[in-house]
Amino acid sequence: MVLEIHGDHFHLECLECGYFGAAEQADFQGAMPHCPRCGQPLKPNIVLFGERVRSLDEIETVIASCDLLLVVGTSAKIYPAAALPSIVKRQGGLIYEFNLEPALPSISDCCFQGDLADTMPRFGQAVMTAKP
Repeated sequence: MVLEIHGDHFHLECLECGYFGAAEQADFQGAMPHCPRCGQPLKPNIVLFGERVRSLDEIETVIASCDLLLVVGTSAKIYPAAALPSIVKRQGGLIYEFNLEPALPSISDCCFQGDLADTMPRFGQAVMTAKP
């Protein structure tokens, strides 16, 4: 299961009316994009400082039974997300980190250091070809 707790850059959202739609290349060039429903400015579908982390209840439920957590591309310094690896570790779970620089050296079971465009596909291929 993959939960994006900080959103993504592939969608835009309207804080006024709740519109949510796919971002297009033109949205990132020139003037700020506006909502097709209400005309208000659209923001990227990412959690900004001061905004509530998405799906936190669902995340806490998943973390309670998590035995392997992939920590991908984060400094692991902003809470509440920064607390999740420690919770999994205390429960006996494994932490696999994918980052340019290790962010969790004291609790990671394995750190795949490098660009995600290289490390994630190699990890995925290794998992798919591993023998049980």
